[in-house]
Amino acid sequence: MDTLLPWGIDVLTFSSATETLKYLDSGKLFDIIFIDICMPGMNCIELAQILREKGYTQPIIGLSS
Repeated sequence: MDTLLPWGIDVLTFSSATETLKYLDSGKLFDIIFIDICMPGMNCIELAQILREKGYTQPIIGLSS
């Protein structure tokens, strides 16, 4: 995400899908979400499906190292 900072883009990072969902359930919004394909616990497809079920229509991009 260091690539986005010089462009003036605000970046938030979360250590887990659960933490991400808790943040979004608090009513906060985002313009785009990048998800680590190999994150521990819930995989990126599961998180993306939950986000869509909750009505989020913003772009979701899976990243892999």
